[in-house]
This record gives sequence, structure tokens and C-alpha cells, in this order.
Amino acid sequence: GVLILAKKKSILVEFNHLFSSRKVQKTYLAIVKNKPVKNKGNLVNFLVKNNKEKRAEIVQSKTKDVLNCMLSYKVIDKNDFGYLLEVKPKTGRFHQIRAQLANIGLPIIGDEKYGSDQEYVPRSICLHAWKLSYKISGSNESLTFEAPLPTNDFWVF
Repeated sequence: GVLILAKKKSILVEFNHLFSSRKVQKTYLAIVKNKPVKNKGNLVNFLVKNNKEKRAEIVQSKTKDVLNCMLSYKVIDKNDFGYLLEVKPKTGRFHQIRAQLANIGLPIIGDEKYGSDQEYVPRSICLHAWKLSYKISGSNESLTFEAPLPTNDFWVF
């Protein structure tokens, strides 16, 4: 998937600011085995990080250490393995996409931690950091970086 590296500290500081102020748009692709009830939707949940089990949990009410998490998704294709979702998180929480999709019965293929019963490449799940976009400082121009899809059969659509 898309990965950003900074050679200069000034660039690192700028990107940290862009991410913390939510000025970076991230787009992921996920493959889920189950058919989504809706072809598109917005998910808004409360999420708490379970450090002991190294996973995120969706909870019903806001209490201490609970964070809001939001994402939008839409079904963009289907193949023999499952449904391809375009996922755009509005917040950047620990395991957010995995936990929110699993919470509506759509665990990502290969993600045993969040309920998937379908195997994938060992130590991997069908979640791909596909695109990253942001506006250049002091300009109206945007830059978008896009990573090619993985080359195994799961990603042939």
C-alpha cells in the first residue's frame, strides 16, 4: 500500500500536522466475504483500544478512554472470493476499519482477530492502503499517491 517517508524533519513535521488536522484523505480497499446489507454507508461508532489483546473493540456508549470513529464505505466490485469495498476513514483510530467492518458482520478476509473464517496469505489480511491525497501548503493544488493492487488472485476483479 501507500507509504510516506520523509527525508527532512521539516517535511515530517508538516505531514504530522496534515494528519493530525485531518487534511489527508486516505482511501483503502478491503475484501469481505459476506455480502453487505447496503451497497454504501457511513459508520459512526465508539471505539476502545484493548491493549492486552492488541485489538480495538466497538462499545455502545462513551466512557473513559473511548474515542469516536467514523468511516464511509461503498461496494465497488465482486469476485469469487468476496466483495471489494472502498473505505474512507474520517478518523484514524487503531484498527478502526477492521473493528467497524467486523461490527456490521463484514470481517476482512484473513482477519482472524476480528472474526474472519477465510484464510488469506499468512500473516496478512485483505486490506490495502490504496490512495492518499492532500493539498499542498499555500496552494489549491492536491497531490494523490496511489499504490497498485496486490498481485494474488484475491485482488483480481
